[in-house]
Amino acid sequence: MESNNSEKNNFYLVYLIGFLIISAMPILNLPPWFSPPDWGKTVIFKIVLSILIFLFLYQYFPVKKSTNKRLGLCLITSLLGIVLLSTLFSQDPYFSFFGSPHRSDGSLNFSLYIILALLTFFILKKRDWQKIWDFSILIAIFVCSVGIFQFYGLFKGILVPSSTRPPSTIGGPIFLAIYLLLLSFLTLTFVIKEKKTPKRIFYLSGLIFFVFTALFIALTRAVFIGFFVGFSYFFLFYPILKKENQKNHSKTLKAIAGLILI
Repeated sequence: MESNNSEKNNFYLVYLIGFLIISAMPILNLPPWFSPPDWGKTVIFKIVLSILIFLFLYQYFPVKKSTNKRLGLCLITSLLGIVLLSTLFSQDPYFSFFGSPHRSDGSLNFSLYIILALLTFFILKKRDWQKIWDFSILIAIFVCSVGIFQFYGLFKGILVPSSTRPPSTIGGPIFLAIYLLLLSFLTLTFVIKEKKTPKRIFYLSGLIFFVFTALFIALTRAVFIGFFVGFSYFFLFYPILKKENQKNHSKTLKAIAGLILI
């Protein structure tokens, strides 16, 4: 029994390292590495995730039937089935499956993203989810720093300068802005929930970096709208504060947010 437990712990460490490597993928585009960048990143993604998939099948086959989240699992598995089915009936199944190296699309890559979600659901322990998010935020701060350096022409010998809308390590300013948009609201939640001052400063600094880079460096119109609607949605569904003097103020903000969304 002890050897089995130690083996599981060793496997879990491999899973955790694999998920951290995948979380670090946004920085894997520092020229001349990984060109075209999207293709290079997905090559690393396929290698790491394939190792985790085979390890998971070796350790857990047949898969344990232990989850009370069946609806979510059924929906995401159904999505995977629909993607594969649409590939079979595509006008060009080969291209639909492998995609373009310049875009790294295709049902193969998309299916691996769904499998990644399933693996993290089955494998990661609750206490380690915060480690993954913190590491992702740290990586995003690095990505923002590269974009800012490119925009202001710093470290020209290492980074390719870009006076207008730098791509950072993501491959394009639009993708950079969307990537930061999605992380911003999660980071805002951590700013509100975190009680420890050092970590709250870390989250707040990250949030400022993300919003500044997305709005004033990447300059993507769709992300301006995304932040506007997203913050309205956030305030609308954020729990009403319990203190009586703050309760009315919170209700007013929710009413304004609701009108904006409507």
